[in-house]
Amino acid sequence: MASSSAGPSHLAVDAKPFPFSFPSRHTALLVIDMQRDFLLETGFSHSVGANLSAVQQCVRPVMRLLDACRDARLPIFHTRVGFEPDLSDCPSITLARQAPAHGNAGLTVGDRGSMGRYLVRGEYGHDIIDELRPLPGEIVVDKPGKGAFWNTELLHKLKARAITHLLVAGVSTECCLSSTIREASDRGLECLMSSLYRKIEVYKGNDPAVWIHLESREAVLEAAKAVEEKWPNPRERPPLFGIPFSIKDSIDIAGYQTTTACPPLTRMASTSAPVYEKIIANGGIFIGKTNMDQLGTGMTGCRSPEGTPHSTYHKDYIAGGSSSGSSVSVIEGYDAADRYSKPPIAFERHINAVGPQRQTFRFGIPPPEALDACHPLYRKIFNHVIRKLVSIGGVLKPLDWTPFEKAGKLLYDGTFVTERLANHPDDWLEKNRKYLHPTIVQVMDEVVARQSTAIQAYRDQQAKALYTRRAEEIFSAGANGVDVIVTPTAPAHWTIEEVLADPIKKNSALGEYTHAANVLDLCAVSVPAGLYPLDELLGTEGNEGRLPFGVQFMGGSRMDAELLEIARRFEQSLDPTAPDEKNGNGSGNTSRKRSRDETLVEEMNTE
Repeated sequence: MASSSAGPSHLAVDAKPFPFSFPSRHTALLVIDMQRDFLLETGFSHSVGANLSAVQQCVRPVMRLLDACRDARLPIFHTRVGFEPDLSDCPSITLARQAPAHGNAGLTVGDRGSMGRYLVRGEYGHDIIDELRPLPGEIVVDKPGKGAFWNTELLHKLKARAITHLLVAGVSTECCLSSTIREASDRGLECLMSSLYRKIEVYKGNDPAVWIHLESREAVLEAAKAVEEKWPNPRERPPLFGIPFSIKDSIDIAGYQTTTACPPLTRMASTSAPVYEKIIANGGIFIGKTNMDQLGTGMTGCRSPEGTPHSTYHKDYIAGGSSSGSSVSVIEGYDAADRYSKPPIAFERHINAVGPQRQTFRFGIPPPEALDACHPLYRKIFNHVIRKLVSIGGVLKPLDWTPFEKAGKLLYDGTFVTERLANHPDDWLEKNRKYLHPTIVQVMDEVVARQSTAIQAYRDQQAKALYTRRAEEIFSAGANGVDVIVTPTAPAHWTIEEVLADPIKKNSALGEYTHAANVLDLCAVSVPAGLYPLDELLGTEGNEGRLPFGVQFMGGSRMDAELLEIARRFEQSLDPTAPDEKNGNGSGNTSRKRSRDETLVEEMNTE
């Protein structure tokens, strides 16, 4: 294996009938069943009369290929065929076929040999031979049959790492190896979409308020077939090929209604928004339009006539807004039971990034008086976040929070919110009052009652310009500047009932640390930073469930890559299964994985 003339992003193998070139970033090595039971004397293969010397001849070539792929830093996957100790996952035909086979003395799967029970998980003979032992970070997939895809999570793990090409090596060319190759070529879009719709339909029973419009299963399958026909050559497929996506119902799609969750404003779109057209042009498959706070005016998700989507973590708590339906539809992220979902591991984003992990970055945080808005538990978790950032190279710098605090207040306390009414005719509010959500009416009435003048609007624009300049200075490269500002994403997590009791105040408080990014045209990203028991939030015992805590990273305008790199490093520090810089892949034993969601809070509670 060597770098090809196509550049370091491609590798080439001197194959027959012609050399084969493939993209290294999307290629993995799959090593099939190099187990002691198949390759060592007294193992299963030897006991049933297999030609062991012929089988053992594959070890050295596989070793050479494995070493080359490790040197090239390709993701490495290993498979092991085997069964549960009670053989509950072993097909009866396997036992019936093995026992009477010629030369095996009646031995079959589960019988005991010198290395333990044959092909039973956890036994010494079931594991991979020492010469090819998986390294930390390489993936091991246990399978109950010949093919590596049937009844395993292999396809999910490949998709999660954007793998499109496989190098396959191992034992039993005529059996397990060929079965796996055939299965790999059979993985299709229609199977993916059917599974996706089953999951959506099940979740609708739990929370029917996520979708405003959902495409029919038949329409989506037709779209999937059209995408496959348009790009039959895998090498020419665009980056979003076959990826299902939803659209917030404030974004236009030609031929579809845009409601903004406000019936009197519903209209049929004649043209599609550029963002939709770009996704479709890159191979995306449209699934439907999601619920939202009416007119996009809200941060709780409790202001829609289509219903209130609740948190996926606890049905009594808000999902947040205004993109409430969108967040619920994707928040689950990695689901070990769903082999088509993608794990919440940050993509590799190294363009314009801060450099190797040993390199430092500067960060600032709001002052104590600004953090007083947080629930005490949130303050406690955020303090641990600060220590975690320092441990990965962060240098905490003093920060003038004033321009960010004042800019955030401009959004709702100043004249900017008047823009909500400026988009409509003067009599629009009175004509449509009876159709609007009561909280939206209250917000609009308060805006009208202010009787804002042009002078006030210009003063707010001048203030915005001043705060923007000050923010730019803080994000400058000078010694006193910072690369990012780190805050809690929200100061607390309220129940739906609490928000409905005080909708305007609670809504505004949710943006305590996030409003400034909107007003000042900054870039920002929120990263999950753990789950905490509901008992700790409420200060009482006996409450079931856990809720998420998030951290916001806010950076200067157009500094997205640098911001995402720092956020990635923080996210990786919480996740022992995340890709490392050297190998580019995660831990191989899912039974020993700890959830990133649990890691930070566990560390905090052990200090």
